[in-house]
Amino acid sequence: MRSGQFLKDSAASVVGFRRTAKGMKLVRMSAPLIFGVSDTANIATYVTGQAVGQNVLTLDPFTGSASLGSQGETASASSTSGTQFLTLNQSYNFDTDSVANEGPGPAVQGDIKPEVGVVFTRNGVGAQGITCPISSTTSAPAGGYLAQPYLLNAQAGKCFAMEMLPGPMYALVEIVSYNMATGDLTFRYKYQPSGGRNF
Repeated sequence: MRSGQFLKDSAASVVGFRRTAKGMKLVRMSAPLIFGVSDTANIATYVTGQAVGQNVLTLDPFTGSASLGSQGETASASSTSGTQFLTLNQSYNFDTDSVANEGPGPAVQGDIKPEVGVVFTRNGVGAQGITCPISSTTSAPAGGYLAQPYLLNAQAGKCFAMEMLPGPMYALVEIVSYNMATGDLTFRYKYQPSGGRNF
């Protein structure tokens, strides 16, 4: 530090990993960052609630000077999106972007899980029908989520907003195909890892 001034922050970062065939992969990181990294908005994917208002250090990469500031409520988190295929008793977890093999019954490891005749959700997931397609939807509803262990009227062409606790975290799901006889499910999704409702 060029000024010789000592600055102290109280950063507490949270990180999330996903197990892949090549090992663990970092998939999310909260602000503030404990690594002394500048330009947090381009690195962090969300802000933990307990960090808002806490003292954080920032470093100007051009001058090398450091300053003490207050952590805001948002990091520049972008939503993720994709298309997912699941077979009978497989579940998908939006937060870890992973598929798990489960037994019969409601989802335990993932947020959404197809079976014969029903598409289950995990305990703590609320859902509601929304207008399709999700490609034209920019935010999840603020309320109106039904906490039940399955999606109502799950069939091709139906769209849902999902609120997942704890968090909450939000996802939009558009069912592309669902074979009620075999349990095969294909869906498009948008997921917001920041906890915000905008996509």
